[in-house]
Amino acid sequence: MSDVEKTLLSYLKQFSITADDDLLVAKVTDASFNSNYAESLISSAGYKHSKSAISREGDVVYIKLLIELSAWGDNDPKIFLNISDLWGYCKATNEVPDLYLVPDDILEESEKLCVSYSSYLKVKKIINEASDYVTETGSALFFYNSKDSIAREEVSLTLSFDDIFLFEISEEKEAAIGSLVRFFEIDEDAHSHERNNVLKNVIIEFIDANDSGNVIPNMYNSAESLLKKYKEQYKVYVDRFSVNKIISDISEKNLEYSSKVNEFISSGQTKAFAIPGAIIAIGTIVRVQPSYLGAILVFVGLCLVNYFVTSANKVYLESYVQLRKQVIYTFDRFKDLDSSTEVFSHAESSKKVLLDRIDKAEERLEDIDFYSSLVPWLGGVYFIGNFIVAIYSNV
Repeated sequence: MSDVEKTLLSYLKQFSITADDDLLVAKVTDASFNSNYAESLISSAGYKHSKSAISREGDVVYIKLLIELSAWGDNDPKIFLNISDLWGYCKATNEVPDLYLVPDDILEESEKLCVSYSSYLKVKKIINEASDYVTETGSALFFYNSKDSIAREEVSLTLSFDDIFLFEISEEKEAAIGSLVRFFEIDEDAHSHERNNVLKNVIIEFIDANDSGNVIPNMYNSAESLLKKYKEQYKVYVDRFSVNKIISDISEKNLEYSSKVNEFISSGQTKAFAIPGAIIAIGTIVRVQPSYLGAILVFVGLCLVNYFVTSANKVYLESYVQLRKQVIYTFDRFKDLDSSTEVFSHAESSKKVLLDRIDKAEERLEDIDFYSSLVPWLGGVYFIGNFIVAIYSNV
């Protein structure tokens, strides 16, 4: 619509408007009426019969305009003589005119129609976006799992004239429908698919519970409860997502700490291999002729082996103390992040398993220390005994 057409409609709205067959009649009682301005404006809007459009009867001026498009050239000033014409325009264009002119007696009804049709378009958009498929006949199809099979719901997207007046227009419902529409206008992100699925499930549940067949008007009239249900179900998804993320983090930390424990255990076992080596050294010495110097050197070597093994294990034991603190802190923090039973259970279970492994690893290191310390003493006793026997044998 051109600016001059908008100006014409706004100008005519200030007068009393009626319909006379195929004419729109504006009754002017204002004494200051400027007929030249009116005729110029009508002509500028493209009306071909502007010269004969204005007539005077006493003190009253009448502006009579044909509404057929052929009288307006290439323009369409959105003038409707009855509610059916306005309805036909909305149906044909699938939109509501921003500015239009109707007789005064249908003004209220036309406003109701336009607001309702605008609401219909919003609900239709929601159903279109959430559905799995839209047929050529104007039906939206929803497919979903039902027990062991795939179920289907079908919603007609067409609207009859009578359905228009089933919309219970209110600011609250308009705000709720607007919020639902905006969910589809959010830039695509990691949660877009889930948002659509949640809204799809809410709509399917509504369709299942709807018995009247007027799905679109009823969806609008239930907009507030639909929005509330959507938020509740989406919150469940977000909470579920958060729980899964935390549980995944718990598993990663569990694996990380398990690897550290295994690394410490492997290193401790490597150090423990020195003990059998020491025992083999003792056996080798006793096979040869006893020597004071050789025995002393072997004994010193055994003491050094014991020192190195226990010193290394002491470092590992200190590392286990720090690791224990990290495990307790990390998994207690996971429990603080989410109070759900599932998170608490996973965190507590992982913490217990890791602490048990650390306890067993510490016990093994203590066993290694004990046997490592025992070897020099056994070797010393064994050497002394053999030398005493050797001395008395030579007497």
